[in-house]
Amino acid sequence: MRYQRFSAFVANKLSAYTPSLGLYTFVFCLMFAGGDVLADNNRGFYAGGNLSYHDASDTLSPYSTESELRLGTLELMGGYKYNAWLGVDVRIGLGLAEKGITINSSAEGEEDLVAGKHTHSIDSYQSIYYRPEMMNKKARWYGLFGYTQYNGTVEVSELDDQGAYNKVGEAEIAESGMSLGMGAGWFVNDNLNFNVELKSLINTSEADINTVTAGFDYRF
Repeated sequence: MRYQRFSAFVANKLSAYTPSLGLYTFVFCLMFAGGDVLADNNRGFYAGGNLSYHDASDTLSPYSTESELRLGTLELMGGYKYNAWLGVDVRIGLGLAEKGITINSSAEGEEDLVAGKHTHSIDSYQSIYYRPEMMNKKARWYGLFGYTQYNGTVEVSELDDQGAYNKVGEAEIAESGMSLGMGAGWFVNDNLNFNVELKSLINTSEADINTVTAGFDYRF
């Protein structure tokens, strides 16, 4: 009963922070509410890696011809679980690819806007999380409550008379702020877990990025 109240509390807080993440959090809470929840008594270091899929649509120009921006990263993680319920994660994400988005040169009220392209990329991010964990006989359920430093780049190119794009500059996005998430891990063996996570990587006035992550961690 106490666990179910905690699950409802977390789902409500995350829903207020970002509606889509709150919905998925609620689903995760339901998955584990019916099972026997135990503390994981394995303490010590763990490390792993993830592939992450980011929705960075909020960083698009209002004159972009596309409304969605999806980017991938490789995420390396390490942590220490120092009691039965709580650990600390440190993570580093590195961008895997970039994506070019065409800019609409005929936007209403923007007659001087030059036709071109914005090429978006995630350079890196660094996160640190408190990671409360509980588990049943089949899987591990955990929350992520922390802070992220995010660095991205938008390369600006103009379209010349020959139809080629020429770089004219770039803008850097450097933001930091609160980061929240929820995850579930399935036991592959006594030490290895397969994890799936949903995170609000960062939410500021300049960058609102939601993330789906899948990967493995190994408990030493």
